[in-house]
Amino acid sequence: MELIVFVHLGKNSSPTLNLFAKQAKECYVNAAVVLLTDDKKRHKKFPGKVIGVDTQQLFSILKSEDKKLHKRMGGYWLHTLNRLFVLRCLIDYFPKNTRIIHLESDVLSLISDPIGNALWKNFEGVGVPRYSKDSGIASILIASDLEKLVHAMDSLESLAKDMSIELDDMHLLGIGLNQEILKDLNLESIEYFDPDLQKQVELYFDGSAAGQYLYGCNMVHSNGFIKSGYEQINSPIPFGGVKWEKPRWRGESELILDFKYAEKDYRVANLHIHSKLKVETSLRNKDFWCNSIEKANNRVVTVYRKPTMLYKANKSIIRFLLKVKSKLDD
Repeated sequence: MELIVFVHLGKNSSPTLNLFAKQAKECYVNAAVVLLTDDKKRHKKFPGKVIGVDTQQLFSILKSEDKKLHKRMGGYWLHTLNRLFVLRCLIDYFPKNTRIIHLESDVLSLISDPIGNALWKNFEGVGVPRYSKDSGIASILIASDLEKLVHAMDSLESLAKDMSIELDDMHLLGIGLNQEILKDLNLESIEYFDPDLQKQVELYFDGSAAGQYLYGCNMVHSNGFIKSGYEQINSPIPFGGVKWEKPRWRGESELILDFKYAEKDYRVANLHIHSKLKVETSLRNKDFWCNSIEKANNRVVTVYRKPTMLYKANKSIIRFLLKVKSKLDD
């Protein structure tokens, strides 16, 4: 049994969750789609099974007395950390040999049934993409079975309890990678044989670098703009220098994105749409995909969204409050 698992905790919005969950299911027909959440009533339109979780039983690495970290971005960083441990509750609902693909809500999965078959045939353990030498990123997390996933999360929890420093999810994942509790998906060289091309291609699991280059960063990190061309300095593949192939489709819902770098052919398994672009990223919108890939090859920056007046006003208020706080601290 294969599951595509999303997690949503807290009150923060998740504008791409339902869309990307629906597209993940359409692409990977044999997988079931599941949402773990602390508020089932809020997700009545989720296109899959919704499982409620009791947040009172969750383990938090962040110090409970540090109110600033808990309140930051509505508790966003706390929730991104706790969602890793929430995944363990799947063992109460599904067989321990269930295969797991966990996606963040702004991640577009391009894993089809044939790619899934190649993945499970060639990968064993629990893996995420590496973000830097000290951090990982669970935009996509793969577990060859649920029992291994639970064991890996238990190990990370034990490590965290022994540390006096505060950790976010990315640095905890980095510790997991460096201590070989987790595997770096992009070092596994997982290959898929493309019957149309009649050759092997290596699966590329996007932590965030490909998605940010094609479709930009969250406007919070880019002064209110959403525009293509962002190059992540930690990425081992500089996406400003890759050659993208023209997008292809197999059937209506299976989008195929390939690129070549250093004489190697890659197949994109997922894209982290960090900017939260929603409508434009429909798998069936062929003009959108072809145009954006052509512009990427020609190094043309596309501005998808400019700062709104409300965003500019909020930024001005924040800057003013920070100045006031600085004076008070002095």
